Amino acid sequence: MTSRSEPWLLKLPGLWLAFPTDRAEVDEIVHRCRTMVRASADQVAVDIRPLRWRVVRIRFRGAPRHRKARLLKALVAKQYRGILPRIRIRLS
Repeated sequence: MTSRSEPWLLKLPGLWLAFPTDRAEVDEIVHRCRTMVRASADQVAVDIRPLRWRVVRIRFRGAPRHRKARLLKALVAKQYRGILPRIRIRLS
C-alpha cells in the first residue's frame, strides 16, 4: 500500500476532471490508450489542460459517435477505476 492516493475521474457533461494528478500523467495515459486503440489525432482530438489544485480537465473533441472515440473514452475511464468492484445495493 502506498501513501499516494489514486487519481479519481469525475465525468461531467462535455468534460472530465481527473484529480489529484498532473498533466504529464494524464498525457501518458491518453497516449498509451490512443496507441492501444490506434486512434489518430484526426479521428479523436483530446484537449488536456491543468487547473488548480492538481486537477486536470480532459475534453474529447471530434465525432462523438465514432467507434474509436467511444473506445478511447472507455479505455481512458478504465485507467481511473480502482481494483475493487463498486458496491451496489439494490432496494426492491
